[in-house]
Amino acid sequence: MELKIKIYGSLCATQIFTINGVDADASDFGRGEDTDPIVSDDPWDSYCCGYMEFIRIDPTKEVLERYKITESEYDEVCDGLCSGLSFGSCGLCL
Repeated sequence: MELKIKIYGSLCATQIFTINGVDADASDFGRGEDTDPIVSDDPWDSYCCGYMEFIRIDPTKEVLERYKITESEYDEVCDGLCSGLSFGSCGLCL
């Protein structure tokens, strides 16, 4: 499998993400979620993430076929996305 992942400097998305030469979509593998939101009376805090984490989803036949990968390779892709898109707290959206 040929996997290319480059995360934007703001950390919330992939800048480059291809699998076997096919432009890939991270939502085929999971979603970003603030798993520990900041609770505050300050409205500006609502723009900050307490703990941003990439949550993987189970593979579908369609996704495996689209990228021509095995379930083991799917896991490898998810590991890369989890590593790059799970980063804890952030306030870059301010």
